[in-house]
Amino acid sequence: MSESKSPRRRSKNQYLPWLRLFVRLLIVVAVLVVGFLVWNNWDKIAPEAVLDWAEARFGDAQTGNGFPTAIEGNSVLAMSEVNQHLVALTDTSLQFYNSSASRVVTRNHPFSNPTLHTAGRYALITEVGGSRFRLETRRETVLSMELENRKIYASCLLSSGMVAVVTDSASQSYLCEIGVYDRRGKSVFTYQCRKYLLTNISLATNGKGIAAVGTTAEGGMLKSVLLMFNFSDTEPVEYSGSDLLLYDVNYYSSGAVLAVGDKEVWILPARGNAVDKISLDGFEPIGYSASTTLSALVLERSGSTGDGYVWTIDGSGTVWKSEQMEGNFRSVSCQNTQILALTESHLYNFSKSKLENEVHTPSDSLLVTEYRDRPLLLTLSELQRVES
Repeated sequence: MSESKSPRRRSKNQYLPWLRLFVRLLIVVAVLVVGFLVWNNWDKIAPEAVLDWAEARFGDAQTGNGFPTAIEGNSVLAMSEVNQHLVALTDTSLQFYNSSASRVVTRNHPFSNPTLHTAGRYALITEVGGSRFRLETRRETVLSMELENRKIYASCLLSSGMVAVVTDSASQSYLCEIGVYDRRGKSVFTYQCRKYLLTNISLATNGKGIAAVGTTAEGGMLKSVLLMFNFSDTEPVEYSGSDLLLYDVNYYSSGAVLAVGDKEVWILPARGNAVDKISLDGFEPIGYSASTTLSALVLERSGSTGDGYVWTIDGSGTVWKSEQMEGNFRSVSCQNTQILALTESHLYNFSKSKLENEVHTPSDSLLVTEYRDRPLLLTLSELQRVES
């Protein structure tokens, strides 16, 4: 006579098929979730080369044959490198090029006076004198904002996508306002300035503060000011001077700050509480560019042309003064630790403390930038590499 199975054994075997089905359903759901996440974030995880190939193969991107490549140079307002792509701002669009000179993205813009800032994977287009700005990447417009009934004076950008703008006032109780936003458009910091008209700003690389320069009239004289903001404080630390105009400012990754004026440059050390004021010795500034590690100031003697000089200033406050450059100044670009200064006849490549290289350039050269560690030149008709 056979032995019957126990109730416990029958109960366990009874639930095994349902357990297997439940596990299989979990696996299917997990695969679907992973597939959705990969599809939704493909632009962030796919290699740029794959994205460029797909854009050229299935989209409307042009296929490139390398540099030089044709472009209407007189329509280009600015250019820079963004996440291994060259970005060119024209009077009607923002264009992204890859290393083969393929124009992989073109986005039109309606801004009447656009400016370009780049950091990391982001490009910021600001309508100076207008009310709009857009935060772009190679794949999408991340943020588009319009500050109603306001005029933007200046803007800046961090590699995290944080944006800061200076606008005019919304009432007569103050002169201008600083607004800081994260990449989603959420307000991070606001300050209403009642005493000074702020003309330029620079965000701290840690995203916790901002430096601003501005002016006012005091005793019949022009007074300039450098304001240092900490987002956790209600009021800034102020440094001022008379009879000069501070027009630009740069926050280094070291924590030091450089303010550039028409007669002096001011350097605030990273852990200092007093600015070091350096005279321009009678020179006039005609060009300026900066990165988070280095700044380049192009100067010429008052009343003369074709005798430009470059001052490089690093995050420690060290100043290096170049020898004279040949030809009228056209453009300067400072990215990372390389400075490119373009005149009507030559391109000069400076490191932090010396002239590294000098080459002849076409007479119709307009702009220069560093792209993939090499100089890229814009002429009236094309973008071209500069060979040493």
